[in-house]
Amino acid sequence: MTTNESNQGGRWVYARSIRRKDGRVVYPKKAKFFRFWVKD
Repeated sequence: MTTNESNQGGRWVYARSIRRKDGRVVYPKKAKFFRFWVKD
């Protein structure tokens, strides 16, 4: 997981996969990574 562009109030977080609560790994279907806005 990497971060980019620290903006006022939050930042974008990029991840190639996500691990769910049940242990399964989820990958994006039509993209190379997931992108989330996370508040500081």
